Amino acid sequence: MRWKKLLARAQESAQSWGRKEEVPQLSKRQEEFGALVAKSQIEQWAINKAIHYNEWANLSKQEFLPVVVAFRTLLDSLRCPACGGFFYLTPPKGNAEAIRCDCGSVNINLKKKS
Repeated sequence: MRWKKLLARAQESAQSWGRKEEVPQLSKRQEEFGALVAKSQIEQWAINKAIHYNEWANLSKQEFLPVVVAFRTLLDSLRCPACGGFFYLTPPKGNAEAIRCDCGSVNINLKKKS
């Protein structure tokens, strides 16, 4: 997954700049994202059943609600807690230098010290 690779790159960047306090935070974010992805994949049975066998009308709310919750939680992990916007890479083209949000409260450096 690209997000996990970007977070690993951010950890390397933080270490290269001597920002040791950022490394555990980034590592925790990476682990939490991995757990959310795993949770969303556990719920794939309902999606596969609904899409591939056209039985979506037969799924009850109780069967489908965990799927909705898993994917909503996964998507929310890619949003800024302050402004609610999705994270994005800067610059938009070329080599990514940072992960940011609209309000600037999240600005994760991806560039290593030369």
